[in-house]
Amino acid sequence: MPIYRDRSNRKSVSEVTQIVRRHPVRYTAEEMNTRWLQVTGMMGLSAVVLGAYGAHGMKDRTDAMKESWRTASNYHFMHTLALAVSATAFTGKKRNMVCSLFTSGIVIFSGACYTVALMNERKPYAQFAPLGGFLLMGGWIAFGFL
Repeated sequence: MPIYRDRSNRKSVSEVTQIVRRHPVRYTAEEMNTRWLQVTGMMGLSAVVLGAYGAHGMKDRTDAMKESWRTASNYHFMHTLALAVSATAFTGKKRNMVCSLFTSGIVIFSGACYTVALMNERKPYAQFAPLGGFLLMGGWIAFGFL
């Protein structure tokens, strides 16, 4: 005998929208600072782990793939430091904008370079690196001018 879910208490989309508008998720400045510091810590940890892997586990790769890994690792470390400064020095929307741009740029740019080196081929993975690079540039623009 099939089991049917009780759907009598289901809410319509408009009811859910009203509930969300009445109770939006808002973080205090201290909570956001903590969140960005947690993101920074995870980025730093991943930079160290991936850097160590590149130094010790990429011995059988070509020089071009090692260079791709080195580039990813360098940008990952450098922008993690920028993320740490942004998370502690800025507040409000500027902090969120700069940290979001740096975080997404690190993930997309360095992630594309790491993937190229791991898969030992450029296409189709390298096509995402320019997007990550633009996000990193946007982070620096926001860092300096917003």
